Amino acid sequence: MDTDGNTLLNAAIGAIATTVLTWIPLSPIAGGLLAGYLQGTDPEDGAVVGGLSGLFASVPSILLLLVVLAFLPLAPDAVIGFSIAVLVVLAILAVLAYWVALSAIGGLLGSHLRTEIG
Repeated sequence: MDTDGNTLLNAAIGAIATTVLTWIPLSPIAGGLLAGYLQGTDPEDGAVVGGLSGLFASVPSILLLLVVLAFLPLAPDAVIGFSIAVLVVLAILAVLAYWVALSAIGGLLGSHLRTEIG
């Protein structure tokens, strides 16, 4: 199967690798590295596909946080509900920053690895 340049497929493969390796710290780097390696030798393309890989892999975490937001109307006090909402939004931003940034770095490294190896 030729995956050179197939950005969405390579990003999905990287996201699956990230998800499988989630128990390992900094696993988005590994998934991004795989996606970037599959994408080809262009560092910019590697970083883009790595970032997409991280975005795809972050979906389950973000959905879980959105479920928490769905239950906020049950909070006993408006101030508590607002505080939890702010924390959940900050957590979503942190999840995105972690997964996407590390995956983009991995994608960049993967494209460089592809250049060096072959």
